[in-house]
Order: sequence, then C-alpha cells, then structure tokens
Amino acid sequence: MSSKRRTTRASSRDRRRSIVLTVPLLLAATVTACGDDDDGAPGSTGGDGERRSTGTALHQALDRIEATSSTATFISFGDAARIAEASGGTFEGVWGSLTGWGADALYQHRDQLPEVLGIDLDSADALVTVGAPPSFVSMVIGGQDADDVASAATAAGWSGDDVLAAENDVTQPVTLAAPQVRAVDADVVVGGIDADLSVVDSDGTSLTDEPTVGSLADCLGDVLAAQFIQADPTPAAVGVRQEGDDPDVPVGVVCAVTGSPEEAEDIGADMEQAVASGETTSNRRPYSDYFTEPEVTVVDDEHIARVEMSLTPEAFAITIFQMAMTDDLPGLALGYPSAG
Repeated sequence: MSSKRRTTRASSRDRRRSIVLTVPLLLAATVTACGDDDDGAPGSTGGDGERRSTGTALHQALDRIEATSSTATFISFGDAARIAEASGGTFEGVWGSLTGWGADALYQHRDQLPEVLGIDLDSADALVTVGAPPSFVSMVIGGQDADDVASAATAAGWSGDDVLAAENDVTQPVTLAAPQVRAVDADVVVGGIDADLSVVDSDGTSLTDEPTVGSLADCLGDVLAAQFIQADPTPAAVGVRQEGDDPDVPVGVVCAVTGSPEEAEDIGADMEQAVASGETTSNRRPYSDYFTEPEVTVVDDEHIARVEMSLTPEAFAITIFQMAMTDDLPGLALGYPSAG
C-alpha cells in the first residue's frame, strides 16, 4: 500500500462497523440499486429492450435478484474477494475500510455466524444487500457450504424445509439480523422477518433490467463497492474502483440521473467546481483534501452525469460512501426524501 497514505487514524474496523449498522437505517427510504460495465459506458440492450449483463461481479449479483418495490429500495454491494485482495485481508488501511461492505446488518455478527449459521463472510466472493428492514435480503455469494449451514442453523434453533427460520430472540442476537436463512449451493440467502427470499434466482425481471437501476449500474463501471440512492430529484449511485496504474489508489465514481443532457452537464460542472474550491458541510474541510482530478462524462442518451475522482492520501475507500450517506457529496445535493 502506498506509503503516502496515513494509517494513524481511528481504526478502520471501528469506522466500518459504524457504517454497516447505520446505512440501512439512514437510507431505508431513500436508496435504490445499481450495476456496472467494465469501462463505465452504458451496457447494451437486446431487441426485447432488456439489458445484457456485462459480466462484472456487480452485474452478476444484481442479475440474480428480482426487481420489486422492496428490492429496489436499497442496495449495497461489495466485491468481497477483490476488496480482500486490495486490503491484504485486513481491516486497516485505505481498502480495509470496505471489508464486509454489502453484508450490512450481518457484518456485526461476523464472529458468531460460522458457529450459529455456518456462514463465513471471510470466504465470500461477493456480498449484496437489497431492501430495508424488516424486508431486507442479503446474499453471501460463494465460499459457503449448504450442509454446514443447514447443520449449524438447525442446531442453533432455526427450522424449516427450504427456508430455515427462527423467532426473534434477544438472547441470540443473530436471530435479529438473520431470522430467515436459505442455502443455495455455495451461496447463502438471508432475510429479515418479512423478507421474501424467493426474489433470489427467480424468473422475474432482474434488478439489472429495472430502468433506473440498470442505467446507474451501467454507468458505475467495474467497481469494488457500490451504493445506490433513490433521491429526489436526482437518483444516484456511488462506487469506488482501483486506479489502473496504481491499485492502491481508490477512484470514486458518482452517477446521477437527470432530466436532460444539459442538466447532467451542469451537475458535472458543479461537482468539478466543488472539488476545486468547495468544502464539506460536515467538517468544513476542502473537498480537495479528499478528491482530486475530477473527470466528467455525460451519457447523452441516458441523461446521466458521471464523475470520477481520485481519492487523496487523506481519504479511505469508504469516504465517498460516508459523504453520500450524509448528503455531502461535492456539488451534488441529493435531496433525500423524508421517511414515511
């Protein structure tokens, strides 16, 4: 990892834990999903109008989830295998701040999950959560064993046939985060008390074919982590990828759906200006402390502004998500709708 980056801050593990617990609560009524394409350009559509997966881990995950009013409410995604590779398998440093991204509420129980449910988050290839409590669905993709899950969950008090379920029990906190469990080969699907786990691998329209989700997914590119915000008036998606010439450097990607190419150009210009001379509302520090070299692209046919910004040595890979959560992205007021 680059020697320029500071490592004397508060533990990335603590910061990660805080984000995992608060994201679903803060954004439950305001967030939607996304997918991506290797170079960030819009993905192709077939003769039937449906998008074709571009093969990235994000698209592959979203292709497996049915688009419903619940699943499109909130989506977070983490390419766990690549995050682990980038971080060296630690919680520390720039990329370690994203460890567990996409597992959301499950992540606080990572140490108990192997024994209680036979789930090993550290072995997962990817993690994705859709929807909001009590109807959220999380997928632990890859690295799991269906027999281990069934055995451990049954021994811990979960019961059922295809879906193993347990009543909420304050003496067993895992029941609060994973009251429903279904093993699917090397994957595990976990859901809230009101979740419909059949949205995974269903015959319905997938999230990549949902118009807003799919457009934002195509825009993001091949990111290691992503978050999607169904804000008013500007639905947006935020992601982070590795710099091609220096994989230790995170590159933030912001995609915003607008009403016209001209509006997209205005948003891009506002974000460029904010990085050059603006400051955050949270701590009044210049945005240039965190971002540099913004590059703006307008996807004309989709009316989407796409802004890429390299993160500075002052920032962690998670920084851009923290700013999105607090509506503090440079030059882009998301205008979260109120809950309810």
